[in-house]
Amino acid sequence: MRSRWLPRSIAFLVGLGMAVGALATYVMLPAPTSDLSAPRPVTTFPVTSTSFADPRTVALRPSFSAQAQLSLGRSGVITESSCTPGVPFGSGTTVARVDSNPVIALATSIPFYRDLVPGTEGADVNALRAALRALGYTIDAEGPYRGAVIDSLADLQKRNGVNPADGAFRLADFVWIPASGGAPSECEVSVGEQYSQGSPFAVVPGSLRSLQLVPSTSAPVPGPRAARVAGVDVDLPESGVISDPEAVARVASSPEFAEALDSETIAASTELKDARQAVAVPPAAIFGIQDAAACVQDDNGEARVVSLLSSSLGRTLVTFPEGVDVPRAVRLSDAIDVTTCTP
Repeated sequence: MRSRWLPRSIAFLVGLGMAVGALATYVMLPAPTSDLSAPRPVTTFPVTSTSFADPRTVALRPSFSAQAQLSLGRSGVITESSCTPGVPFGSGTTVARVDSNPVIALATSIPFYRDLVPGTEGADVNALRAALRALGYTIDAEGPYRGAVIDSLADLQKRNGVNPADGAFRLADFVWIPASGGAPSECEVSVGEQYSQGSPFAVVPGSLRSLQLVPSTSAPVPGPRAARVAGVDVDLPESGVISDPEAVARVASSPEFAEALDSETIAASTELKDARQAVAVPPAAIFGIQDAAACVQDDNGEARVVSLLSSSLGRTLVTFPEGVDVPRAVRLSDAIDVTTCTP
């Protein structure tokens, strides 16, 4: 009987000893410190400087001149025509022959409306001078119809087979095309057809005059800006209107612009020409917002005025007033103990 209970007694005593040991260990261990149970809240955040160009995508609304209807100054059978929809007329080249008589296209700022004789003056004469200068003739930009103008026109007539090539400006020998050029959208007559003087010969669609920035809900950061429109880099004036003739012409000649004409507006990208130095802070550091102005409190407790630039990806970009030192850090949320700031 004694041998049957001995193993059980030994097992009981071992278990009791382990329990007593565990209890003693628990009592002797130190209590967890407050640092482990409750981490200290973050009250400040170091600021970082960054370059900011205010990049944004905008919409531009194109404005076009009215379409131009071209007509010839003589009647007869169209024996030759270079009119092809989508193919620009070349200034100084023959665009048609009427009864085998060549008709030369000239691109000018205003249409021709009269024959010119030596001594004639006016805007149309100066426009003719500009067209000849664009073709490489060395003549003055302004002045009456005489001398070098007549000689230049005679050379142009000879090159195109006009007879007589006497330098006289006759409406029958020339057809006006817009100075901006442009390809005809419609050809009104075909070779072999009878043509009546002054009737439609071709239609040239209006040319691009300007691009107007469509207002958005977010105002851009002030300053000179550059824009990329249809793959072309141009300046974007503060007015929001791109009207510089050279810039407009480059945009209009872009294949990307032609592809975008089905839409009322054209997408463009724009940014500041000179990037600004900004400071990145957490949104929790910003308070007292009024329009584009706000406040931050630096790590020394001073409330500072800032200008808001943008906010994204968990950070807000601001600038401090010019000539003011930028703090090393700003306070966050509950650590902020002021509600306003003054410049």
